[in-house]
Amino acid sequence: MTVTITTRPSGAEDVPANVEHIYSIINAAYRTDKSWTHEADLVSEDRIGTEELSHLLLNNEEPIILAEIQKNPSEAAVVAGTIRIEKLPEEGEYLLGLLSVDPEFQSCGIGSKLVKAAVEYIKTELKGKKAVVWVIYTRSELISWYERLGFVGTGETKPFPMPQFLKKDVHFNVYKRDL
Repeated sequence: MTVTITTRPSGAEDVPANVEHIYSIINAAYRTDKSWTHEADLVSEDRIGTEELSHLLLNNEEPIILAEIQKNPSEAAVVAGTIRIEKLPEEGEYLLGLLSVDPEFQSCGIGSKLVKAAVEYIKTELKGKKAVVWVIYTRSELISWYERLGFVGTGETKPFPMPQFLKKDVHFNVYKRDL
């Protein structure tokens, strides 16, 4: 069996066709214990709702890059992961967020492929200079993973944006990668 993984920016073809599927991937990755990167023990509530997701999937200025997996040539490709690119106030800096991979396909290289695709998109399409990630400070395995992808800790921290949903007190550490 040949498995093909491709990436592409989201667009009009994904709304409404893929919204529910993408919504379930994101929330399974962040809010259930099926994912090695989950936040279920730290944060309550869904990571994102379908209305907000629909809006983001159509936003070309701050795109969501989708990973699609095709298990064999006779089957259609299905969305297996996401990563969002968000413009930051700092000149040329873009935040990578909503990185999620369907738990069924985790540890297959999809996450790193999404990060690499987002970095390339920032560099070539948006003419950005830095990719930025915010990582929950207690997630040492995730921090190590981003460091292997070329991100470097800045010493900066960011508060969790929705403290009312926190089960524990957490903040983000900031990591950046020059492009």
